[in-house]
Amino acid sequence: MSTVPVHHDSLEPQQAHIAFFDVLGFQSRLQQHPLTEILGSYRSLAATKTHSGTIPILSPRGVAYYQVGSTIFSDTILFWCDADWGAVQSLLSASAYLIAAAIDIGWPLRGGLAYGECVLVIFQDLSTT
Repeated sequence: MSTVPVHHDSLEPQQAHIAFFDVLGFQSRLQQHPLTEILGSYRSLAATKTHSGTIPILSPRGVAYYQVGSTIFSDTILFWCDADWGAVQSLLSASAYLIAAAIDIGWPLRGGLAYGECVLVIFQDLSTT
């Protein structure tokens, strides 16, 4: 079993496919429910994002897991992948799974897909290294 990243982060502009998702009704949910309730439920959405971004692909050589890039900013979820056909198939599968699973746990999403030149870098907390 192996994991194949179908994306790469770079400070240089690159051609990539992006899937952009926004939580529907996030603001009203914040106004109508206690923050502790929202936090617990939102952690489920974050776990769903992580699980959705890794797609099992069966081949004669066995199962490989294709992983798209992903992150969450507030109520926005981003997936991205390189500009090749296999990567795009993984991005579409990850997106479909995310939308279905998010609705199932009570976080409806709207989203869109784009292709073009972008800079994709996830900055991590470097103070612990």
